[in-house]
This record gives sequence, structure tokens and C-alpha cells, in this order.
Amino acid sequence: MGEMNDGIVREPRQEEPINPRKKSKVLWYIIILVILGVIAYYAWAMFTASKIIQNPGAAENQAAVAKQVESLKDRLAKLTILPAGEEPTIVQVTNADELAKTQPFYNGSINGDVIFFYRLARKAYIYSPSRNLIVNVGPVYLEEEAKAATAQTATPKPAVKTPVKTAPRR
Repeated sequence: MGEMNDGIVREPRQEEPINPRKKSKVLWYIIILVILGVIAYYAWAMFTASKIIQNPGAAENQAAVAKQVESLKDRLAKLTILPAGEEPTIVQVTNADELAKTQPFYNGSINGDVIFFYRLARKAYIYSPSRNLIVNVGPVYLEEEAKAATAQTATPKPAVKTPVKTAPRR
């Protein structure tokens, strides 16, 4: 017989078997929700990336870049004396092997190294943040100066005069 509680006789509940169709329907809802979540995440990521690409000069981007540049300059300044009163142009090495083949200045650099160009001081530093060392230091020759130097050192060629034939006088 059933269970008695407060004078009421209740029959024990029989668990309903789970309908396979109902189970399948719930599974489809979960799959759809997961797919919508993934789509929403990628849409948000693309929107954020396009916002940065469209406006790379935004204040938050500039602040992050300025902070990273200052950190790199501070680390380099602990290893050498940097030119005062000048902000460097900074470039990251992305293909060290090709650079080393073109100019020996880049020998020993690896991808991820940072090059500091000081235009007024005419110096370039290759700094490796991953190894915390200065790979190389060298002079900077600007293209305009190189052209002017070759123009000054070039010896002028004498003008070649071709003989002019004149008619004899009578």
C-alpha cells in the first residue's frame, strides 16, 4: 500500500520514462544556443578588431603603445646610454634572416627584436627584449645625406668637345 502522511494515503509515484523526442528537442535547443553564442562572440571580436584597424590612433591604443615603448626604452637605457632629448623611431624585426642577408648590421638579431633609430644622434640600436641584450649599435646614414655625399665626392667629368668643321676662308 502507499505511504501515509497526515492521514492522507498516497500512492508511490512512478517515474515517467523520458520521451526520446523530448530529449532530442532539448539537445537541439542546447546546440542552437551554443552556435548562437559562438556567432555572437566572433561578431563582437570582428567589431572590436575593425574598430582598432579603422582608428589605430585612438587614445587607448596610443596609450598602450606609448606604455610599451617607454618600457622598452627603460630596459634599453639600463644597458647603455641613450641619446638625450630625442624620441626614437621604433621598428620590430619580423624577418631577421632576410635582414641579415642584406646587411651585416642585422647579424645576430632574431624575430621580435626591436630597432631604435635616433635620427638626430644618427645611431641605431638593435635590442632583444627576450634576451635582454643589445645585439648591435651602429651609425645611421640617411638617404638624403648619402645622395649629397656621393654628389660631393663625385669627380666632375670634363666636357668632351666635338671638333667643328669650318669652311676655309678665301
